[in-house]
Amino acid sequence: MNCFNYRFRFTLSEKKTCHLCRSACGGNKFERTSLVSKHLTGFTFFVLLGFISFILITGGCAPKARPPVSILDTPEHHVFSGMKLLESCKLLDAEREFNLAKELDPKYSPAYIGLGLGLGYKGDFKSAFKTMSRAKRLAETKEEKTSAYVGFIRF
Repeated sequence: MNCFNYRFRFTLSEKKTCHLCRSACGGNKFERTSLVSKHLTGFTFFVLLGFISFILITGGCAPKARPPVSILDTPEHHVFSGMKLLESCKLLDAEREFNLAKELDPKYSPAYIGLGLGLGYKGDFKSAFKTMSRAKRLAETKEEKTSAYVGFIRF
């Protein structure tokens, strides 16, 4: 009876060890299958462990919100100012205000709405759509979700 492994073939009388688990292989088809699945399970475990470690390590590298410098340095105020600048067709200044709001709170949905509107007014519809989609995804309250849908309509 022969035992077929990945690297070599031997008979049961030779009593060589299996290269997968360093144990004597009985040559049984089901035993070989369980040996291979046991090793693949261990490999899968280490791949999964590596993936989770990678996520935890890179999760700490997320952009941090900057602290406010003054009383009026809030995301709400910057979005309000940015909307006023958009109405007066000062697109670069409005974009700066929305980016300041994003720096203060990276998950503040109205900042992405305003930035998406500014990009849409410039004619960059692809990135405007991505930004508005992110605004919709980050919206938590009903008002923010409604504003995101209105933003889609406006651009």
